[in-house]
Amino acid sequence: MANPQLLLVEDDDWLLQGLTFQLRDAGFAVVAVTTLTEAKAQLAQRQFDIVITDIGLPDGSGLELFQSSQQDTFGKIFISSSTSEEARVEGFNSGADDYVCKPIHPEELVLRIKALLRRLSPNNDESHSTLGFLGYQLHPENRLLSCGELSCELSINEHRLLLLLIGHQGKVVNRTTLARAVDAKEHYSEGRALDILMSRLRRKLRFNDACADPIVTYRGKGYLLIERQ
Repeated sequence: MANPQLLLVEDDDWLLQGLTFQLRDAGFAVVAVTTLTEAKAQLAQRQFDIVITDIGLPDGSGLELFQSSQQDTFGKIFISSSTSEEARVEGFNSGADDYVCKPIHPEELVLRIKALLRRLSPNNDESHSTLGFLGYQLHPENRLLSCGELSCELSINEHRLLLLLIGHQGKVVNRTTLARAVDAKEHYSEGRALDILMSRLRRKLRFNDACADPIVTYRGKGYLLIERQ
């Protein structure tokens, strides 16, 4: 199967280069542009599976890209520095399938893209948008974690940690990488803050001891999500 085709629109060159590298490393074919005009030209020339665009572009709003496009077959993801409810509503009203706030965490974006691709596939229904691991089900759209008949809602940072661990399942994720997932300034890597946050996530994963703890601590190094119970 051919690699999924992505159009990435972002006017911050540093962020554009970083995301392009990460997405290509994850197996996606990426066309990267910096303006609304370039994005419209690309959409007129070729088909994409998903378009990811910043809202604030130097020559217009990314909202216009989805509203003006003649194609309606690709997935649509907005990225924005605005975390307000009004901005999210405007994004979804403009046709977006997902809305991701900056700072962008590449591992989370990759998982959101994969979840959207599954939803868009004609061979899959909406239920496949969940991420399954070790008997758990994680629903990225509402941060709901379930195991059997039990479920709980994760906080934003608990959700980000779990997405990162799932993306590196079976491998140790170091403390600095985990800290970046929850805080761009990385203060979580200092002292006990990261350990406390991880402890909260582990308690939720145990569901009052109904499920075994799937996270292994490597002291001074990081944490690992086991591959099988």
